[in-house]
Amino acid sequence: MTDKTARMVERLRIVLANGLSLRDCRLVPELAYGRHWGPPPPTARRSAVMILLYRKQDTWHTVLTVRPEHLAAHGGQVCFPGGRLEPGESPEEAALREWQEELGAGLRTPQYVGMLPELYVFNSDYRIIPCIYLANVVPRCLPNPAEVSQILEVPVAALADPARRGRHWVQRGRLRFQAPHINWQGYYIWGATAILCELLADRVQRALGDDAG
Repeated sequence: MTDKTARMVERLRIVLANGLSLRDCRLVPELAYGRHWGPPPPTARRSAVMILLYRKQDTWHTVLTVRPEHLAAHGGQVCFPGGRLEPGESPEEAALREWQEELGAGLRTPQYVGMLPELYVFNSDYRIIPCIYLANVVPRCLPNPAEVSQILEVPVAALADPARRGRHWVQRGRLRFQAPHINWQGYYIWGATAILCELLADRVQRALGDDAG
């Protein structure tokens, strides 16, 4: 582990328990009515997402994926690699497994850091557990075309850039509502993923402090 990665692990572990709360997130879609911060109902299924941080061109990045359009669930949307926990599996194990299933096994011994606040997605009745890992090198991704149509390498600083914020209309059957988003290379990051990105950018900025690297 490099010195900068080791320092980032230590700093992130300190700030993960503090910082922006779910209730203060600005990227919550209309009609959410606060349901994202729970408590989730007993029916909610547990899932984990993998939030990987790594340095590229001396800047902290993360990986997001675009789901194929043909998928019935969230087709065409931007998300973190992740999925439902299997019986007896921890969130950390599930996050790593889902990364391997979606993006291949090219990730060498990432360092587990901790978790962002758990997020309840009422539309799909999932409890999302965001697991943060740090890697020493830029990951070598081999996307599974059945689950991933595009890989987005995003600087964490871009997730906090006000110039990339906007709103768009979403149509769900007869329901039409506005959703705030982060625009990255023409892709709209919105919904639960945007909320997690907002929380992530807040924690990373706090961990970095005055250290731009």
